[in-house]
Amino acid sequence: MFFMRKTTKGAERVKGIFGKRFLIEPLLCVTEGHDRAGGKLVLTGTVTGNVYCWADNRVSKSVAAHDAPCNAIAKVWFGFVTGGKEGLVKVWNQDMKLLHSYNLKTFSPSPVLNSCHALRINRKGTKCLVGMRGGEIYEISLSTHSSILLSESHSRRQLHGLDVNPSNPDEFVTGGDDGVLRFWSIMAKRCVRRLALECAIRSIAWSPIKPQIIIGVGGDPSQAVKDGAIIVVNTVNLEIEFEDRKAKKYIQDIKYSPSGALFAYASADGRVYIHNSTTFQLMKMVEVPTKQIPMSTIDFSACEGYVRFGSSEEELYVYSIQESELIASPAATRDVVWATFNVPYTWETQGIWSQGGPKVSCTAVNFETGLVATAYDDGSAKIHNFPCLDPSVST
Repeated sequence: MFFMRKTTKGAERVKGIFGKRFLIEPLLCVTEGHDRAGGKLVLTGTVTGNVYCWADNRVSKSVAAHDAPCNAIAKVWFGFVTGGKEGLVKVWNQDMKLLHSYNLKTFSPSPVLNSCHALRINRKGTKCLVGMRGGEIYEISLSTHSSILLSESHSRRQLHGLDVNPSNPDEFVTGGDDGVLRFWSIMAKRCVRRLALECAIRSIAWSPIKPQIIIGVGGDPSQAVKDGAIIVVNTVNLEIEFEDRKAKKYIQDIKYSPSGALFAYASADGRVYIHNSTTFQLMKMVEVPTKQIPMSTIDFSACEGYVRFGSSEEELYVYSIQESELIASPAATRDVVWATFNVPYTWETQGIWSQGGPKVSCTAVNFETGLVATAYDDGSAKIHNFPCLDPSVST
């Protein structure tokens, strides 16, 4: 802990002194304020949950504020507010006497993770914003002790899983490496329900005929226990209806066939798996000649007789479900109508690639408007006319 002290030449750094009575420990947060006599105070939260009160550059008092690390502290006109990893937000007066305690687990909706990570007070000192480890932001009224959820989001590493409700275009679902499945309303601009699965989610497919979604699990190296598993969730009551693990590595993409009778998923183990969506029985396991190259994207044909998939090495494969074999000649399937164009290595989307440009990460086609949306690895996104055959055509 260092303090900056004004001098005639500018400022000098002064080391904080804990003294013999107080333990030297990591400090996680800091704020400044005043005691009841008007003297200046600096308060710091520690990893053991104590709050150290500093006068000048020396610890003058220690308060056992939390039973877990004190991650956040903020000043309010009548005292201070602290937030801990155990999920408690506490309000103190200027003498550090406890006035009120809020248990974040009792808030509605309850946070995915209880740890409080940030606090902010409005200018009037009547409301407190609480930022949570799980991505939620709550607003607490310090006068009425009521609370409301203002915002929430995914909170850890990457976000890959995304699909729209085929029977309700206002609703879509997301899933990320934080292991939380969230259902959103576009019009309401908020999350309407959620389910914590405690495993990384990399792909999601919404059934066109049933109130259910299929989730492809894996992708987070720190949570690799369930890599390659699929989980079927009822979208109404959020109950898990089925769980299986055929793939040996994480799932990169998952799709329902147009009728909803089949679903297929591409795995990083270099295989594509095709299941019956009613019995969930594995029907086909597709292997390619270049084994162990991760499969990344999948498309079903409109007639459901073919499935095509792309690899991480920018290879395109077409598989005949009826013949149970890979199609060797591209000309054999040139008249096949495809239900989706998420595989970016097709003749119809060759114009989305530019020589020396960023790699295409995903594509989606709207057949009604004749447009194809493309996302690139550099974070950019473009919209082209579909089919897009010439990369020089402006977007």
